[in-house]
Amino acid sequence: MEQQSSQKIEASVSRCARLLEKSQGLLVVTGAGISAESGIPPYRGPGGIFENTPETQSLLSEEGLAREPGRIWNYINDSRKQIDTAEPSPAHQILACWEKERRFNRFLVATQNIDGLHQKAGSRRVAELHGSIWQMACPRTVDYAEDEQFSNDFSHMMSSGGNEEILQRWSEENNRTIWEDRQVPFDSIPPYRDPEIRPNMLFFNEGYGNRLLWVEDFIGKGVDTVLVIGCSGGVAILDRLVRQCRKANPACTVVNINPYQDGVEQEHFFVPLGASAAMESLNNRASTQYQLSTTLPSYAEETELAGFEDEDRHFHLHPAALEKWRGMKIAAAFEDVHLYLVSTFRSIDRQKEIIEHKRQKGIPEEEIFAVSAPPGHSEHHTGRAIDLNTPGCAPLEKEFENTEAFHWLTQHAAEYGFLLSYPRDNPYGIAYEPWHWCLTQ
Repeated sequence: MEQQSSQKIEASVSRCARLLEKSQGLLVVTGAGISAESGIPPYRGPGGIFENTPETQSLLSEEGLAREPGRIWNYINDSRKQIDTAEPSPAHQILACWEKERRFNRFLVATQNIDGLHQKAGSRRVAELHGSIWQMACPRTVDYAEDEQFSNDFSHMMSSGGNEEILQRWSEENNRTIWEDRQVPFDSIPPYRDPEIRPNMLFFNEGYGNRLLWVEDFIGKGVDTVLVIGCSGGVAILDRLVRQCRKANPACTVVNINPYQDGVEQEHFFVPLGASAAMESLNNRASTQYQLSTTLPSYAEETELAGFEDEDRHFHLHPAALEKWRGMKIAAAFEDVHLYLVSTFRSIDRQKEIIEHKRQKGIPEEEIFAVSAPPGHSEHHTGRAIDLNTPGCAPLEKEFENTEAFHWLTQHAAEYGFLLSYPRDNPYGIAYEPWHWCLTQ
């Protein structure tokens, strides 16, 4: 029976991995289950806060704050001390990796958690549906009619047809003035004299207000997969978001990860595993092309780029790399060595396209990743890497090492800060690339 159950789980994970591999727009909805593995107890479920202290639900309310402010602030203080020492779980880390590698064309995490562990893991695209325990809030002191920032934001929204950055900020502020407060523990209880100041988190029986603006805008633009991780069925927002996704896209697929209960009411696939166990299994199966070169460093996509022409082609490099390249090219020309560019900056999305094209041609993945770094791991993302060639030589071929140009580079490239990234027998398993040089200074 255990073997049958294990096989059933394996089949479920494999099926869900295939769905994720095809997904273009992924909404991840996370609940307390993903943070429970970091040592933060959930409100609901086995060993949850409600089970041990059922009065917590009535305490954490606007009425409770007005009635017993000291008790609530003590509770918040104790929670912050516990959360402050918690580390992101492997599930948090994998989601952050997916975002960094741009595994999906459209991606957003919508979390019910207030602990900030997604951000601690490195995620940036996080809609905190219930706010953050690390933020404080107070009523706005400026009327919207007199608020210059709001006026500018609103005008931009109307003229551009929507702005994700503004929607993210409006969702976070929720019609309040907010700020970050990281003091642990609080210097005093309550930490602020003004009774209007409160944690920027959603209390029980409190409306969402503007907190859903960002995630609902994301849903409206199309979601083909919803990945639910560690959410209980007792929170209505999950059902609301799933219904909205299906309304915008009736073909939207839902995957629910939860070891204790299947709390999703809509049609979906269920994976009865803990958050990290499930995510690690999915990560190992889905989009395996990103798992083969894990020894390569990760690189963020450079945003400070300078466009320029070289040999009648247009390229982009970081300004520092462009200056060094031009100096190196001129110096080589003085010695009758002609260098020209084949490739420079490459976005993460472009790297994905290159790899997908090779896969569609039937090239084995081992061969692909012997010559192409996974998205998020290519030096070309930095705007500091250059692929070079010289007349009379086929581009991006090992015969480049037999040219006067390569000999000159081995003698002088380091003077301009460029080093050969992938020599023979390099530790990354990348094939020898005599044409690929990267600015290291």
